[in-house]
Amino acid sequence: MEIKRRLVLSTALGLAALPLPRAGLAEPAQSFPPPQLPLPQSIWTGPYAGIQLGWAGSASPSVGCTFVGASPCSPDGTPAMHVNNALTGFDAGYSWQWGWWLLGAEADLDALGVYDTEHFPGRDNGYYSNGAKLTSGYDWLGTARARTGIVVDRTLFFATGGFAAAGVQHSYSDLLDNTASTSGTRTGWTAGAGVEYALTEKFSLKAEYLYVGLPSSSLTVNNYNFSSMSPFGGTSTLKFHNDLNIVRAGLNFHF
Repeated sequence: MEIKRRLVLSTALGLAALPLPRAGLAEPAQSFPPPQLPLPQSIWTGPYAGIQLGWAGSASPSVGCTFVGASPCSPDGTPAMHVNNALTGFDAGYSWQWGWWLLGAEADLDALGVYDTEHFPGRDNGYYSNGAKLTSGYDWLGTARARTGIVVDRTLFFATGGFAAAGVQHSYSDLLDNTASTSGTRTGWTAGAGVEYALTEKFSLKAEYLYVGLPSSSLTVNNYNFSSMSPFGGTSTLKFHNDLNIVRAGLNFHF
């Protein structure tokens, strides 16, 4: 009986020693840090190379013509040169990725083979039906560009710009055996944007648009007679605009 009394007394004293909750005060709520979005894996850092194909077309098809004396310039204006065709080529580059940000450098070379030929009646040889002819063409295009963009999961959205060069040629001829031509490399600039998706850690697909700004080409037709009605030679200058629109897709391998 004495043991039981002592056990009840010690239990009561233990309960009395416990702190009582303060009246009217709620327990403070536990706080948790805000969730953090995981950084994308750095799958883009390193060298890469690939193949690409697409379309190239003239961004400024009009042809200007100024002249003194006899000239092939039509009273209705010279025809526009709608140069466009498919392109194929390859690219190579290197990228650095920091979290969501990417910075890189890329170079590429494409075979264009895009040409256009337009016939028209000239001012002084107009009695021939479409007797004058203009031809424009681009053989190749190369660029060296910087790329910067944002990585979202496995997708890269990027802007790009830099140096561009192309092999360009233009010519004039008519039924009176007057001919003139110019060809060579034109250098300028390019800018554009695109998107690239990482299929795996080794392969990615890209699509991009580039505007290529190249200096104009001038073709001088000098001291030519353009008909029996114009026995004295004249000087004409044809101005061809070389700017291009480029749309292409590619497959890259990441080393």
